[in-house]
Formats: sequence, C-alpha cells, structure tokens
Amino acid sequence: MVKNTQNFSLIYFVFEIGISIKGGRENRMPILISKIFPNMPADQIGLLYVGDAILSVNGKDLQHASHEEAVQILKKSGKEVELEG
Repeated sequence: MVKNTQNFSLIYFVFEIGISIKGGRENRMPILISKIFPNMPADQIGLLYVGDAILSVNGKDLQHASHEEAVQILKKSGKEVELEG
C-alpha cells in the first residue's frame, strides 16, 4: 500500500493555526483534523482538509501520540509550523 504524504509549512503570527484534532493512541486512531476554522492560517493555505491525518509537527512524530500529547505539541509548535500528513 502506498501512502500519500504531503508536507505543509504554515508561517503564522497568531497563537493558533486554526484546527481542532481528534484521535490519538488511546482511541486507536491517528491524529486527524476534525475542524478547520475559517480565516485562520490552516484555512487560508487551502491544503488541509477535515479528515487529514497529521503524522508529525515540526519533525515531532505524532503517529503514536495520545490526543493530549498531540495537543501540547501543536500548542508549543512556535510561529512556523511544518505539518506532515
């Protein structure tokens, strides 16, 4: 099976990139985008979609992360965010 992965770089100057996530190790599912907020960087870039898996954030692997670990990594991601999905 071939996995399609894309890297996205979001450079932003706000406290959030504008996504909600669901999933995590405790739910036996990957970290998935559950909502994209209008007019926020994730929406403005136009490359992210509800249901996309986030495999890593700034090189930090999320494939085995709990939901809370993923939230904390996203919150601490800084002003430049690179998502692998």
